[in-house]
Amino acid sequence: MNITEARLFNIIFEELSLMEIAFQRPKNETSPIDDDVLKAILSVKSADNLNEELLSEDIKDRIRAAVEKLGGGAEAIANVAKRLALPIALVTSIAAGGVAGSYLAGTDASTGDNIELSTQDGGESGISQLAGTGYGEEYYGLSGQEKINQAWDQFDLDRIETAPVSSEIPMFKYAVVSYDQIDGDTVLPMIGATAKDYYEHLRQKVEKNPDTELPLLKNMIFGDVGKWLSGEGNQFFKKTGDYNILPPDWSVAHAVYADIIEQKLVDLDEYLKTADENNKNRIYKNLGVESDQEYYKFYNNQLFKIGR
Repeated sequence: MNITEARLFNIIFEELSLMEIAFQRPKNETSPIDDDVLKAILSVKSADNLNEELLSEDIKDRIRAAVEKLGGGAEAIANVAKRLALPIALVTSIAAGGVAGSYLAGTDASTGDNIELSTQDGGESGISQLAGTGYGEEYYGLSGQEKINQAWDQFDLDRIETAPVSSEIPMFKYAVVSYDQIDGDTVLPMIGATAKDYYEHLRQKVEKNPDTELPLLKNMIFGDVGKWLSGEGNQFFKKTGDYNILPPDWSVAHAVYADIIEQKLVDLDEYLKTADENNKNRIYKNLGVESDQEYYKFYNNQLFKIGR
């Protein structure tokens, strides 16, 4: 029997003793970079709006598959467009072969469906190819759970930092191990790959198709902390005190996101230094600022949000 999120939320409060078991995938409410801002930053690479010709056939096929997965029609198109920060007309054109027609009737830009495209795909070129590649001789002969446990032993779980994610349940608090405990050769417990290999995999994937992949990476990190379960058995997260601990895998993914956002902001700033007045004003409008002073405040605020 399917239970709606609202009903599940009520059950949690009615049965506090079963809270973590009932609410296995708490929903995060934190978005360090707003969707509209992210879209505006990405659009700076071109003075024109993103158009269908800029998307590869592979990406178009993924978009069509995502629309079909959600049942087709206006609502599915709106959901995919919102998730990928693409214009609804563009997604409609791709999904319908250029014929908008009835697809736009009654459009509802709901984001309730969880579309997952290439950032977490399990195909031949996906993340599954990295799984377990970091295990060296010291892991030979161990079971899967024993390997995970030994990888966790690398970290001092008393040295934690508050994670920039939150739950609908106030008493759920999240933390990560301090980032200075992670270097390139660190084996990440949940993926079983080295931090360097995982970082490079995610970064290359985003840099290849930033308009699609960067919003997906953001959602992977901040959208649903239930994707980052770190415990075993009936315990969904490892714990220190009152905190649920996200795996170091999350920290590496966040570092990729923050590094790319920082570079995009630097690129944006460099572009604005030489942009003509019309383009500058257009970008300011997209960013929601009206003056140089407001822009500099915006710029510093975005850096603050990614911890830079």
